[in-house]
Amino acid sequence: MKKQALNLSTYTSKNMQFLKNSNRAAVIRALALKKASNRTELAVYLHLTRMAISNIVNELREEDFIRESESETPCFGQPSNGRPPKQLTLTDWSITSICVNIRRYSVSCMLMDINGNTDFHSSSQLPKEADNQILMDTLIAQIGDIITKASDIPIIGIGIASIGPLDIYKKYLLNPPDFRNIRDLNIGEILEAHFHLPVYLDNDMNCASLAELFFGNGISRRDLVFLGFSSGVGAGVIMNEKILHGFGGFAGEVGHISINPFGPLCPCGQHGCIELYTMGDNILKNVGVKTFDELNRILDAEDPPQFILNCIQEYLNAMYSLVVAVANSYDPDILIMGDIDSVFINRFIPELEEYMNSHMLNHGYKHIKILPSAIGNTAPLYGAGSIVFQRVFDGELALTPTV
Repeated sequence: MKKQALNLSTYTSKNMQFLKNSNRAAVIRALALKKASNRTELAVYLHLTRMAISNIVNELREEDFIRESESETPCFGQPSNGRPPKQLTLTDWSITSICVNIRRYSVSCMLMDINGNTDFHSSSQLPKEADNQILMDTLIAQIGDIITKASDIPIIGIGIASIGPLDIYKKYLLNPPDFRNIRDLNIGEILEAHFHLPVYLDNDMNCASLAELFFGNGISRRDLVFLGFSSGVGAGVIMNEKILHGFGGFAGEVGHISINPFGPLCPCGQHGCIELYTMGDNILKNVGVKTFDELNRILDAEDPPQFILNCIQEYLNAMYSLVVAVANSYDPDILIMGDIDSVFINRFIPELEEYMNSHMLNHGYKHIKILPSAIGNTAPLYGAGSIVFQRVFDGELALTPTV
């Protein structure tokens, strides 16, 4: 059988197009994450020639993805006797995503651009009888409303931050515990068929960690862990600026580390999981109050009840175990805590940081800082858009010119 000759011109053309798309994505990523702010800095940061950078920037300017303006201050790489290089910024609302956050009792949506600007916020409570159809009807209504209102804004995708467990590769919501009557839902396929936009699904804590990396206290970091505590306890882990998913996408389920084999039964089947002692809903239930505002007032009083102090100590003991386990398991550059009342969590951060750094395996050789979330309870929602923008940065999601 005669072998077919390789068409080198076609191969070379495809390779050059791939390289061009990769370089375009790299320029957008560098500007979005503030790694560079002008052509000279881009050339140095991306190890590309000035001519290559100019060609890419000029093309992106013509397509209205980039704006260029005069700079008033000298920049890195600028000759001492030269004019300041023109500053490059990504054009507001030129690259946008619909963001969705699915929580245990509610669904929130908004439109966000690659600079972190947001608009068209909406939120709906899920009724007690909610099932797959009710959830999808709610999502389709909210997303459809955003698309209608933002008819003149180019939308490149839909990002969903959801409670788990999930199959993030098949975009499938599995069987989250205590999640109304919702389970086994092919959420990605349904939304892609309805709106004809690519859909990306990820765990809410993974999304929150990426939001902190792009827009919050993780800026300029390469490795971080985000811990969230509201309707569950989970960790979003960033390693080398990428989400750590694990083989099946379940990495970061730190809430189900058992610290007491004789403790209360967890929905996962184990006893004494950290989540039972540290998640926000359980803290309020254990101390007998309805809101964190009420709990904060009690703790700020001159003589808090001993019963509540005992509950808080039990909470802290579990938190000590959690932060040390995270430090030993992931060795992050920084640990960020969020998705819970900031006033409550902030009062304990100094002692948690001190305990972690004095009890982790490599204590004395490095210091891991603990910070509250810079984005607050909306970190997963911002992260839903971030997982779409991550696809742009990786060159997986192509851009359509806006002009």
